[in-house]
Amino acid sequence: MSTTKKIPLFPLGVVLFPGIALPLHIFEDRYKEMIGHCIDNDLEFGVVFHDGENLRTVGCTARVMSVLKTYEDGRMDIISEGEKRFRLASFLDDKSYYEGDVEFLSEEQLDGDKVNAELLQTARALLKKTILRLDASYDTTRLDDLSAREVSYMIAANAGFSAANKQQLLELMSITERLKMAIDWADKLVKKATDAVHRNGIISKNGKH
Repeated sequence: MSTTKKIPLFPLGVVLFPGIALPLHIFEDRYKEMIGHCIDNDLEFGVVFHDGENLRTVGCTARVMSVLKTYEDGRMDIISEGEKRFRLASFLDDKSYYEGDVEFLSEEQLDGDKVNAELLQTARALLKKTILRLDASYDTTRLDDLSAREVSYMIAANAGFSAANKQQLLELMSITERLKMAIDWADKLVKKATDAVHRNGIISKNGKH
């Protein structure tokens, strides 16, 4: 029988993955109270994707890693980091900020997923290219020791996917399926960008190849 835990919730227009940093500027009174409570008691809070209309039921917990700046009016600039995926069982709004009863998704089930070595090699190469596009000075050898699960989350977070696509990846229970989907989407994004460059080149030449 699964058990649930009550945690504060932070609905946001972003999707968070385990192991991924999330900088936040906290300015609403209810979230200043919530984050202050989490900092004082070393508590996690749940980040759930809200697209402006709907709240998703699968999210990721986050923990405040550092407070970069505090303001006189109580606003804060913080760095948080994703920790564990969860499924929202019930939504509670009886406090100034939201809470939820959540069921954590088993990491053992994920770690036990057998990932094909060739697939993992392809995914790791894609991750390195993705990271280098973001930071050309990044030492990609640091990525060699990442687990398949960590690689899948890092690609999902950094490959330029839409928030809706990221949410799909977050909800997948299989590392293999997450890697396959991320690689397929990344290939399509690269092809789309390449085609756009080609079209723009033709236009700039007045249609002459």
